[in-house]
Amino acid sequence: MANFESFKKSVFKVLTPESTGSGFLLDGIDLVITNYHVIEGLRDVALESFDNRRVRAKVLLANPKKDIALLKLEKPLSDVGLASDPSAHVLDRDSVVAIGYPLGMSCTFTQGIVSNAQHRIQDLAYIQVDAAINPGNSGGPLLNQNGQVVGINSRKIQEAENIGFSIPIKFAFEDLEKLKSFKDSEYSVLCTSCESQLTTPSEHCPHCGFQVDSEKYFRTLEIDKMASQVESMITHSGFDPITLRSGKSYWELVNGNDVVRLFFYSQDYFYAASPVVQLPKQNIERVMKFLNSENQFPFYLGIDKTKIFYSFRKHSSDLVLDGHFELVKAQFKRYIEEIKMLEAVLIRDYECIPFENLQAKISS
Repeated sequence: MANFESFKKSVFKVLTPESTGSGFLLDGIDLVITNYHVIEGLRDVALESFDNRRVRAKVLLANPKKDIALLKLEKPLSDVGLASDPSAHVLDRDSVVAIGYPLGMSCTFTQGIVSNAQHRIQDLAYIQVDAAINPGNSGGPLLNQNGQVVGINSRKIQEAENIGFSIPIKFAFEDLEKLKSFKDSEYSVLCTSCESQLTTPSEHCPHCGFQVDSEKYFRTLEIDKMASQVESMITHSGFDPITLRSGKSYWELVNGNDVVRLFFYSQDYFYAASPVVQLPKQNIERVMKFLNSENQFPFYLGIDKTKIFYSFRKHSSDLVLDGHFELVKAQFKRYIEEIKMLEAVLIRDYECIPFENLQAKISS
């Protein structure tokens, strides 16, 4: 029986402006495998490890027909990959484990059996499993009981319980081999008929003449105006917005031992919130007086249960009105810089309790 817990080092969360997915490394291969539909319309995404480290990754190859994409990490997230080979396969009723980040949560393992090792959807044979494959699991690995990757988790039937489908891993190995033989290109798409390399949009594949909707596959996703303004604020404060994306209109900024969540509330207000410290066990009145004295629009100190949060709030219109946005960017940068200072003051002068570690802040 394989030690599945150790495998999470090789499985990553894929973060985009629209959603989250999963991806993984194979042993001896420095490219991350995921689903095409997870990164569709993007050239760069963020990957996050199980211990919350993030890096950029560039999309090198897209195979829309088989729903596979290959990503190149800017720097390593793991020095180990999962075992597999092109001949890895399963049979009906074999036990399997799906690994991934469902709904953007932490890395999870779901066990099941193979319901049909050759379930045909259109002209492709998928592995049908009863292991739960939820949104966010897409692109993660499906492993057999020996710990070998046999598939790439791809989809589920929304109206049914535990009917999921994985793409046989042999198709990923085929794409890895194709990539070795391709001429250099920052981004390539495989023709949906002959699977030859396309590097520019065209109405017909220059290799087989098949009519392809290559404009769709080369089109880049444009984020909305509000999200673009938030990412401009993030850039102004010295951070890479791509590595902070955590789904639709949501960002998570980790700066040393600080974590800041950025989001819109009912589309009317933009919020940034950071857990700073926990309330002291005594002399809480002194802390309350300090919190009230420090509140000054748009900066706020508040309490949720036993935790003190420092937040920044602006009406959404301030992000787009002429003459307002430069001030908003400056205020946001100041907010980020003040978090560490407030933490030190609350611990030193008011006996507040620090969080045990970064993970405790992220979980709060």
